[in-house]
Amino acid sequence: MKAAERINTVINLECPDRVPLAPLLDHWAATYTGITNAELMSDPDKRFNAVLKTAIDFKWDMSFLAETVNTTLLKLGVPARLKLPGIDLPERSEHQFDEKEVMTEEDFDVLESDGLIALFSKLIPRIYPEMTVESAMTDFARASTEITDQAAWLRENGIEPAVGFVIAGPSFEYFCFARSINVALTDLRRRPEKLKIAGKRFCQDMLDLAIASSGQNNISRV
Repeated sequence: MKAAERINTVINLECPDRVPLAPLLDHWAATYTGITNAELMSDPDKRFNAVLKTAIDFKWDMSFLAETVNTTLLKLGVPARLKLPGIDLPERSEHQFDEKEVMTEEDFDVLESDGLIALFSKLIPRIYPEMTVESAMTDFARASTEITDQAAWLRENGIEPAVGFVIAGPSFEYFCFARSINVALTDLRRRPEKLKIAGKRFCQDMLDLAIASSGQNNISRV
């Protein structure tokens, strides 16, 4: 069986010739291929080549495109300031997030009434004052095109890309980043209904983004 056939067989609850191999791959690709984490996170070509070599050498059926160390996706998907190896941290360190309360209680109402993009427009200037919403959307479009191209190259080498869109965690995880963990835990006790209602809108909007992105890059998994 080829990789795609093997994976689809398992998805259909049938028996493949062997168990598909599909590890989550990010920083270890840098370690294995001899580049620094700073290079992995700052150079898209080096990141993809590191992923591709690792997946080929270990004969994996499916591989992530190291989306979890894609600087653009991390900045736009995680509502906390990103600290990067080679800039904020030693070049071989793993990236980190600066946990601060950037989302207010009133922002739950923004999410509920106006949606995720409206909330994003509120949070981005607080997290990255140097970034505008327009530049963020441009960066996202560029990253989407990059991922589509890389997924095609991965398939040309007989390996299936794992997902067509990386969900930014469950809604409560997102709120923990945006509110800080301590405040988000307090929210559970003080305003549980607000979290539930805002969380439902978060999930629906995130699902809409996932469907659109997966349709664009022809990868029907999230």
